[in-house]
Order: sequence, then structure tokens, then C-alpha cells
Amino acid sequence: SFIEGFQEVIRICREVDPKIPIVLGGPALSLFPEQLMEKLEADYCILGEGEIALVELLDALNVGNPPNAKMLHPLNGKSVNMNTMAPAWDLIDTDRYFREGGSLNLQTKRGCNYKCAYCSYPLLEGSTVRQRDPIKVVNEMEFCLNQYGIDYFFFVDNVFNYPRAHGVAICKEIIKRRLKLRWTAYTSPGVVDEAMFAIYKEAGCDALEFGSDSMSQIGLASMSKWFTVTKIKESTRWCRENQIKVSHSLIFGPPGETKESVEETIANIHECAPDVVIAMV
Repeated sequence: SFIEGFQEVIRICREVDPKIPIVLGGPALSLFPEQLMEKLEADYCILGEGEIALVELLDALNVGNPPNAKMLHPLNGKSVNMNTMAPAWDLIDTDRYFREGGSLNLQTKRGCNYKCAYCSYPLLEGSTVRQRDPIKVVNEMEFCLNQYGIDYFFFVDNVFNYPRAHGVAICKEIIKRRLKLRWTAYTSPGVVDEAMFAIYKEAGCDALEFGSDSMSQIGLASMSKWFTVTKIKESTRWCRENQIKVSHSLIFGPPGETKESVEETIANIHECAPDVVIAMV
């Protein structure tokens, strides 16, 4: 459904200057490179992480040494070292981004070793979790607070609270520096305990989105989830006790779903009474 819009963008670019190379990247391209390269007729594409590979491609093009291959694999298939990079906030309109978006996005890790049946994260980022140094993460938050007045952050990690110790270390560094900021994140109800939420709250967490996906054991098993309905309920209760707002994402209709399992999920959602429910079919 997005293809025609991209085709129109590329058509306009070609009209402006047919010689300018067009490069594709991103998650959809990384999952379906042959199909998208054919439909969009681009010059190059970068599979996977693009921070280093795009710069290398631009350098090669600038010196008149274009690569022979159209599909580029960064770092010969190796993963990016996240501790060697930092976003160039000065190259975007950070003030407007925060003013209109309400938060600034940060990433503290990449990769996921869980095997949820529907998920493409391990294909895109790898199945090994690569963590940024917690001190560097908080340095970036403090910089954005002092430089741009940004005091609300969204951790875009697929699972912020795994490994548990990494997220807690970030929180302890925020607390140590007494930074007056707030944040939210994607989290799993499978890696939780009461003490973790208390630390989150002290560090400025005011909302969490749980990738629960189902609140019936049939649904959880179908999607290869490793946690239980009881754990989801405990997560919600501990958030409530720490005045952290809660969102649950749900997927209805996985293989094996029944009328009874749908009703069980709905009944458990009412019991948990989260602030927000995001339901997909």
C-alpha cells in the first residue's frame, strides 16, 4: 500500500536530476530487498544497519568509485558497535521535533534473542542484544536537556527492560545525576519485579507500553510468548502501585484463537484496567 507513494517520490527525484543516485534502506527494504528494488528502480540499497554503510557509499560516490553491487551489506554482515556512535541532533530541527512530537527518541540497545512467532526484530537487528553504555545513554539525555530543554524521552528499544540490569543501570545513573526528566518505553511483562518498577519511577518513568499481545494462555502460547497471564497482571499492579501509567498491546486472531480465548483476554483486560489498550486483528 506504500509502494505508489514511494514511486511518486522517486519519479520526482528523477525529473529533477536523472543522474543523482537513489538509495533505499530501512526495515521493509531489509526484509524484501529484491522486490522493492525492482518496483522502485533505485540505484542502491543498504540491507540492515545503515549508519556506517551510507557514509561509506557517499564517500565512494564522491570520489567517482561507485560500488559494483547494488545491494550493499554493511560491515561485511557484522553488526554496528553502538558505543561508537551518537545521533547528530544539530542536523535536525530538534526544537520542532520535541514541540510537535512531545518526546525525543533514544535507543539504548539493538537486537532481541526472544523468538515471538510473528516478529521480525531478530531478522532486522540480530538475535544478540547489543547494549550502549548506560553512562553514554544518560550523557545524551543530559546533553539534550541542557542544550534543547528536552525533558521527555521515549526509549525505542524493542524491549527496554531486557536485560533487566541494563535498564536499571540507566535509571540509577539518572538518579545519581538528579536529572529532572521523564521517560517512557516499550517493555515486556516477562522480565519484571516490584523493585524494578520502583527504580523506574524514581528515575522519571511515568508510562510504559507492554507488548503483552494476549491475555489468554492459548494466545500467548500461539505467539511463542515466554510469560504468563499472571505475570501480565502483576506487571500492571506494580505499575499502578508506583503511579506509572500502563498500555497493553494486543493481537487478536493468532493461530489457535477461539471465541473463548478472545473472551478470556477481554475479561482480563477489564480486570487489569490499563490506561490504554492497543488492539490489532
